[in-house]
Amino acid sequence: MSTSTESEGPDQAVAPARADRTKVWIAIAAAGVLVGLATGWFVVHQDPEAPYTDPAATGTLTFCNVDGSEVTRGSTKDAPFADLVVGSTAVDGQYAQGGTATLLAYQPREGVSPEEFSGGLLTKATTVTDVAHPFARISDRSTTLADFTAAYPATWDGYVQLRLVVGGVGAPPRAKYDTADVRIDGDRWELVTGGGGDCRGTAQTARNPVP
Repeated sequence: MSTSTESEGPDQAVAPARADRTKVWIAIAAAGVLVGLATGWFVVHQDPEAPYTDPAATGTLTFCNVDGSEVTRGSTKDAPFADLVVGSTAVDGQYAQGGTATLLAYQPREGVSPEEFSGGLLTKATTVTDVAHPFARISDRSTTLADFTAAYPATWDGYVQLRLVVGGVGAPPRAKYDTADVRIDGDRWELVTGGGGDCRGTAQTARNPVP
């Protein structure tokens, strides 16, 4: 019995020490995981920013559905990818009476100024019925983002710039415009710059236009 007791003594002394060390290493590993997760969260959740600045941009665009909800992401193949696009800059002067708003898309290119970006129409012109919140209708016949990027690939970090251009009767298109920056990833798009407009009010105006 004494031999058995002597052999068990050291084991009983070593086991707690090993257990303590194991707990320490588990704690260190857990702390490392938490730090890694926190770092990863910070990197992923940093607000992205378009790599270009357009001096002609005066405001932002918001994409809305007719139910008054805001649209900030979706499939590039959606037709339409939203029902309405509303600008944040009010229309005045010669553009307030009989003015129209049209959504266009442009292909940002590194080393090229925004005024020289290539692009074209996404929608038909929509008569301005709310001078405080000019908007254009996007229909199932409008050019999709997939069709646009097939012609003008989003080669600069996946960005596409959208512009709401306002025109007037007998007047050239307004030189300044509201913009939104979207980022394309495969067949998905996400709004980077823009949003926050009055989708509910715009949707109501679109459903019940003032004669």
